Amino acid sequence: MSIRRDFVHDGQPLTVQLKPLGGARYAVQVGTHVYEVEATVLPDGRVRFHLDGKSHLVEAAPSGKQVQVRLDGHTWILEPSRGRARAGHDAGSGVIEAPMTGTIAKVLVEVGSAVEKGATLVVLTAMKMEHKLVSGIAGRVVEVTAREGATVDQGALLARVEP
Repeated sequence: MSIRRDFVHDGQPLTVQLKPLGGARYAVQVGTHVYEVEATVLPDGRVRFHLDGKSHLVEAAPSGKQVQVRLDGHTWILEPSRGRARAGHDAGSGVIEAPMTGTIAKVLVEVGSAVEKGATLVVLTAMKMEHKLVSGIAGRVVEVTAREGATVDQGALLARVEP
């Protein structure tokens, strides 16, 4: 199962995709460049990977609407792509989807719940981080498919809100 994230960096679209190759090996595509790496997640959440015989250390941290990625002493600021809103929903939409493959940590609503725009409906854990998935609209929850402890694929419908 691969993970794909769409960002904007310096005003330009940037797609990052991670595909497991088996064991600790991954194909990482950044834009049009594809790299084959061997990676290990460290206890503090950082990732050490090997590329072309060199060892690299990378960490990513959300910062408001942005993600800061630090690699070998350099920091890149990435913004979620406007084509797909952050945190698993489309702007102005009541459709809540998994932004990446992960495990459902919490389901905070049930069918019939009234929610405000921006309310957290589901918490997904992926890549050792919690991702709060929020409603893009105010309304009533009409469908909840997320179940705590379940593993879901990227793009899976988790909940739906209608105005």
